[in-house]
Amino acid sequence: MEVDLRYELVNSYRELYKALMTLLRSACEAAGLSLLEFFTLKMVLEQSGLSLGELAEALMMAESKCSVIVDQLYRRGLLNRTRSAEDRRRVVLQLTEAGQAALSRLFSPEAPLRKALEDSLDLEPEALRRLIEANRRLTENLRRYRGTAV
Repeated sequence: MEVDLRYELVNSYRELYKALMTLLRSACEAAGLSLLEFFTLKMVLEQSGLSLGELAEALMMAESKCSVIVDQLYRRGLLNRTRSAEDRRRVVLQLTEAGQAALSRLFSPEAPLRKALEDSLDLEPEALRRLIEANRRLTENLRRYRGTAV
């Protein structure tokens, strides 16, 4: 019986995800962050000014869980919560300098995580471009099924 290559592809992504998360979890722990704290800081960096609800949606987690993570990061001085000047009911999130520094340490040129990623992705630029393009197409195709029961 011939192996279904599509199944093998999905399985290879699962294995890749596990390996990346293991590597990232280790780097985060060494930096004093949990994976959720890392992803929260990274999302706020990429989309400064998010509200708690917007952050929870972006991270695909319940707002109550997101609130716990934001509170932890705020108490540690890594995240600020500020009332919006346009809408006083809205609280927006921003990284502090300490939060930016925590993320920078993870990806600095001398960081073990960065070295591991560079070593692991030691492919020719054209091969990397083809992988990126194939992954984008696959992601777009899968997004068509978002919200449907399959």
